[in-house]
Amino acid sequence: MTIAILGAGILGTCAALAIADRGGRVVLVERNDQPIAEASLHNEGKLHLGFTYAADPTPHTVRTMQAGAARFLDVLGRWVPADALDRLCSRPFDYVVLDDSQVPAAAVERHFARVADAWRQASRAAARPPAAADRPFWRPLAPAERDAHYDGGRVVAAYETAEIAIDPRGLAPLLRRAVAGHPRIEWLGGTRITGIEPQGEGHAVLVEGPAGPARIGPFAAVVNALWANRPWLDRMLGIDQPGPWFIRFKAGVRVAGPPPDGLRSVTALLGPYGDVVVQSDGRTYLSWYPDCMIGSSRSAEPADWAPRAAGLDRDGIARRTIAAMAAIQPAARRFLTCPAAAVEVSGGAIYALAVSDIDDRASRLHRRDVVGIRSHGSFHSVDTSKFTLGPALAVDVADRVRPP
Repeated sequence: MTIAILGAGILGTCAALAIADRGGRVVLVERNDQPIAEASLHNEGKLHLGFTYAADPTPHTVRTMQAGAARFLDVLGRWVPADALDRLCSRPFDYVVLDDSQVPAAAVERHFARVADAWRQASRAAARPPAAADRPFWRPLAPAERDAHYDGGRVVAAYETAEIAIDPRGLAPLLRRAVAGHPRIEWLGGTRITGIEPQGEGHAVLVEGPAGPARIGPFAAVVNALWANRPWLDRMLGIDQPGPWFIRFKAGVRVAGPPPDGLRSVTALLGPYGDVVVQSDGRTYLSWYPDCMIGSSRSAEPADWAPRAAGLDRDGIARRTIAAMAAIQPAARRFLTCPAAAVEVSGGAIYALAVSDIDDRASRLHRRDVVGIRSHGSFHSVDTSKFTLGPALAVDVADRVRPP
């Protein structure tokens, strides 16, 4: 039984490993030369516990994120040593409410209380809960404590939480090594998918690789683990998305070197704001939505990050992003004088169900509960939605195509 997995982001890579561990033979197809090379590599790596989703009036997004987060480290522990995962964990996040937030502080606190209640249930299933053990799950900072870290004119409320991120840059080589060393995974890197066709009870996949165009398969099952191009491939088989969708091209800024004294991982909510992630490897990740969201598309044609990246004003994006986050957390100002060689701007194309963007409080982007696997016979299309959900959904995919 040979299974094709199309796309080697966090979902596709973990699905290949999970299926191969169960004795299945896997062909893992990826347009880049190595796994985890686009959006799964160039993101903040947050293991969402639900704090961000204060605009969702239902409990569904919180439950979805927590179910994925609770399994994240447990699943990765199958292929990555526990001590290596521990070294990749960021400083835990603060959350700050800005003066023009879409959700006021009182409503944020009610939401956080619901998140905590839900986590008490969700965390029971986690052998290694992805939350900082030395912090309360959440607590408000007193005004003097808040003002010691954040700009009191812009930040109206601040909270410590136990939420963490895991550094995708550190995780990627560990998972790449696991894929390369697995005897039941055939790696087809540098290979673009150009089509898919039903054949018998399975599907053949059309590709273009270093040796030119080819038709591979047929496969007993195909997993569409592409990200930006997943709707394009679904459409070839007459499969529609479950609602309006679009692709966003989003960048992030990484600064090498020791972080400034007192710098904290922080997410501003709720609106088109940004994050700071103090990572364990000495780098800091920053994003600021107005400058890092560099384009979008509603086209069903293939999306490619590379042409967008070629024309980026990297210096401008980095400078404006750092300045915007420094206006919230003054400790970040030191990054404004970093040498250019220490600053990197990179990103990827990301899919989401939505009509409007995140600056709309009613946007579907503020809810992430319609996610997961949609199966059509032996073809399985997976909307990962968030990095957090990748490992858990990979095991769920394996359960469908190669039950234990």
